[in-house]
Amino acid sequence: MGAVAEWFDFEIIDNVSTNINYNFIIVGPIRTTIPTNIIDKNNIIFTGALPYKSMPFLVNKADVGIIPFKIN
Repeated sequence: MGAVAEWFDFEIIDNVSTNINYNFIIVGPIRTTIPTNIIDKNNIIFTGALPYKSMPFLVNKADVGIIPFKIN
């Protein structure tokens, strides 16, 4: 829940989403180019911006929340 921009660590999402039986729901406006290898994965979903009123439902359905910022 937040913008997907230049600080988003696509590499870590790629690594943790490989050979794992979990879905990754990325919520927030897209402000950068999403790499093709990420777009092609069936278990990674980008919703774009969603209304704040939908956030409690999403948080309630999640098992884990992460903040995939690049470390630089």
